Amino acid sequence: KIEDQETASKTLYSIKQSNSWKDTTVYNPWLGDKQGPSYPDFDDDGYKYTICCEPTLSKVNQVTLESGEDWDGSQEILIPSE
Repeated sequence: KIEDQETASKTLYSIKQSNSWKDTTVYNPWLGDKQGPSYPDFDDDGYKYTICCEPTLSKVNQVTLESGEDWDGSQEILIPSE
């Protein structure tokens, strides 16, 4: 759950992941070529309003699949209505 810093009682996002995802990476993408006008998906100050939340598997929790095997994972990001 990601909450508003000023009013910790207000949930901004709720993130659910399947148990197959053992890790989560949360970051601000304001690095390298994502800065300013060189990255068209962001406004020049877009980094101030952006976070990325990605389900991940660290090296410790990596999954190796043999030919024909399946692996399932899911992530759901909810934005509560006001």
